[in-house]
Amino acid sequence: MSEQKSTRRWENTRDKKHQQLKNEYWISMDKTPLLGTDMGLGNMLPAMFFTAVIMILVRLHVYTNNMDTFVWEFRGDTLTDMFNWIKMSGIMFCTLWALGCVVYRLVKETMAIRKTLFYIPVGVYLLMVLMSFLFSDYKQIALWGAPNRFEGTLTLVAYMLMFLYIINTVNSERNVKQMLYCVSGVAAFLGVIGITQILGIDVFSSGVGKFLTISSKYRDVASISKTLDTMVSQTLYNPNYVSFYLTLLIPIAGMFFFYFTSKTNKDKNLGKWISLLLVTLLVLNMAGSRSSSGFLGLAVEVIVALVIFNRKILQWWKQIILLIVVAVVVCLLVPGFRSEFINTIQYVSGRD
Repeated sequence: MSEQKSTRRWENTRDKKHQQLKNEYWISMDKTPLLGTDMGLGNMLPAMFFTAVIMILVRLHVYTNNMDTFVWEFRGDTLTDMFNWIKMSGIMFCTLWALGCVVYRLVKETMAIRKTLFYIPVGVYLLMVLMSFLFSDYKQIALWGAPNRFEGTLTLVAYMLMFLYIINTVNSERNVKQMLYCVSGVAAFLGVIGITQILGIDVFSSGVGKFLTISSKYRDVASISKTLDTMVSQTLYNPNYVSFYLTLLIPIAGMFFFYFTSKTNKDKNLGKWISLLLVTLLVLNMAGSRSSSGFLGLAVEVIVALVIFNRKILQWWKQIILLIVVAVVVCLLVPGFRSEFINTIQYVSGRD
């Protein structure tokens, strides 16, 4: 009798899980974990590498110019790149790594396809990318991208595959924290590099910088200094890329600060100061990039935050005032930012 009850209980548990899986996933397997179940570090590593580690990759690459036949191309048949080719290679590696994890999950019967409408725009975008490649007269350029950009069909398809992998892998609060902490750690590292650039120090031209980023074959002859004055480019080469990147990270760091300061637990004090330091570091880099588009993006994000959080913001008024004061002071400390900001305001207002 007890054995029958145990069997019936097991069957009820199984049926309940199958119903939950049916509600949460379009496709699932026998051992698919429910939403909220930690997917494990092994499955998370490709996602963490893709969203964070790729940003710090820097390595000299010498390659043949695939656009040297065009009349407007004047850079010669051999080009060098420090920042973009290695990131493209990292994205390809990360995508293959993620596909390997998918195969492993298929073998272990834990793979699932989550219910979401995001597949529709991703599918449309992938279709447009593939059609663009098929109808292009310059297949090599379409496949690999233009010189010093390397954002061709392969890279764009890899972006979408990683997006699909991440939304079907990040499965619990622990997984979200793993992603955010990894991204924040890398952002802090890049922020330190940005400070050196504000001070006029080219870390990539130092002995250690060359050792880490240039092979011995080119180390004695390569010159990687950029004529960007003291503008922050971190490892992204273009200051505008830095501002776009930081418009994503500054709100995350700000929410970390709100989270830690809203807790009464004394153990959260360290997190409060670390998050405040991170906000300061990121704002300093944003100002150092001298990109008005970055601050415009932040302004839009503030408006969206007012709509989303509404009255919740009133609970954080002290933290908000502190962050505003920190941002203003930090921006005024960056050489050239104040004049750049004034020039932008005058240009927008139509005054000389």
